[in-house]
Amino acid sequence: MEIKPNTIPVVASFDGKGNLLPLYVRINGESYKIENCSLKCDKQQTLVYTCQTIDHGIMKQFFLCYSKENCTWTWTEKIPYFCMQ
Repeated sequence: MEIKPNTIPVVASFDGKGNLLPLYVRINGESYKIENCSLKCDKQQTLVYTCQTIDHGIMKQFFLCYSKENCTWTWTEKIPYFCMQ
């Protein structure tokens, strides 16, 4: 499997209904436990999750994107444009 330069490692699991749930993420070399996470949209072969983590005592929100086509994860601080449509 080829690793894309902008992909990140994510530890995920499945709930009782088979839905993918991110649990931990590594961003810029730091590992974070995902405190809250919900599926924001499922469009263009991509699942986008709104997630929250605690970073040095501060709750921070970010978005995780899972590519169904490539089976890879990326992240962003802003919601992807295609989810706002």
